[in-house]
Amino acid sequence: MTRAHRQRVRVRREDMVQRAVCQALDAVGARYFHPANEMSLLGVIRRTLVGIFARRMSPQDAVKAAREATARIGKAAGGIRQGQGVRAGVLDLYITSKPRWARGAIARGYALEVKDGGELTPEQREEIGRLREDDWEAGVGDGIDDCLGVLRVWGFIE
Repeated sequence: MTRAHRQRVRVRREDMVQRAVCQALDAVGARYFHPANEMSLLGVIRRTLVGIFARRMSPQDAVKAAREATARIGKAAGGIRQGQGVRAGVLDLYITSKPRWARGAIARGYALEVKDGGELTPEQREEIGRLREDDWEAGVGDGIDDCLGVLRVWGFIE
C-alpha cells in the first residue's frame, strides 16, 4: 500500500469518526459547525479529468495531464479561498453552545480536532494554543472513543 493510499484511507476513517461525533452532538441539540477548509474537491476534479483525458491519450499521459491541470486549479482556488478567510490549522469542529452537563467553568467555546492515527500539524498546535488563550476549550480526539471522551469531559454527552 502506497503512502498516498494509506493517507486517503486514514482521511476516510477520520470522516467517519467526525460524522459519528456530529451525530452525538445532534442528539443533544448542540450548535456546532465544521469550517470547510479542505480541498477535497480537487480529488474529484482530478478523477474526472483522468476519465476525460483517457479518451484522447494513454492512461499514463491522462494521469499526468490531470495532475498538472488540478495543480493549476488548486493554486488558483487556494488563492481565492485564502482571500475568503481560509487558514491553515483550523480545527475540524467548533461548538458554540453551552454543554448540557457541565461540571465546572464554562468556556467561551469548544473546538475539537478529529484524528484517526494522524498527527497534528504545527499550525493546528498553534491554533489550539490561540484558542486556549482566548478562553476556549480545545482538544484532540484520536478515534471515536477518544473524541466522545473529550465531549464527555466537556459536558456535552453523559
